[in-house]
Amino acid sequence: MVNGIDVSTVAFSQKKELPRFLRFSVLSGVGWVLDTLVLLMLIAWGVSPFWGGLIGALVGAAFAFSSSVSRVFDAKLRGYIFTLFVYLLYTLALAYLIAISIALLSRLLAVTLSSLLPAVIIAFAAKVLTTPLTLLANYLVARKLIQTGPK
Repeated sequence: MVNGIDVSTVAFSQKKELPRFLRFSVLSGVGWVLDTLVLLMLIAWGVSPFWGGLIGALVGAAFAFSSSVSRVFDAKLRGYIFTLFVYLLYTLALAYLIAISIALLSRLLAVTLSSLLPAVIIAFAAKVLTTPLTLLANYLVARKLIQTGPK
């Protein structure tokens, strides 16, 4: 015990958390690829980076969350559809902020690099810049929903 905290349980949870985060990262990586492919495909078809980002994020998030329930968190959710719906609402809010960020970063990069790179590459670079923070936020929210959701 250190300051009233059982250090052995903290160490155990850290040992358990890192492998979970790594598994979540791999599955989210697949979701990110799906998300990015949808984003780039929609931009190539003339859809704005904002809408492409929102739609792509929902596709990627649905995959990452659905595959993480059992493969990362070893959970069986009775209320899976409801929990997925809540996660997608969270994703929609986050994706809205990220889509705005991608659109703004795309404009900023386009001003700087417009003569050198096509819009799809500029949007991809903006997406890459927003990914690390999004991954961490998604993990924390998914973990919380799955651990506290209906069982």
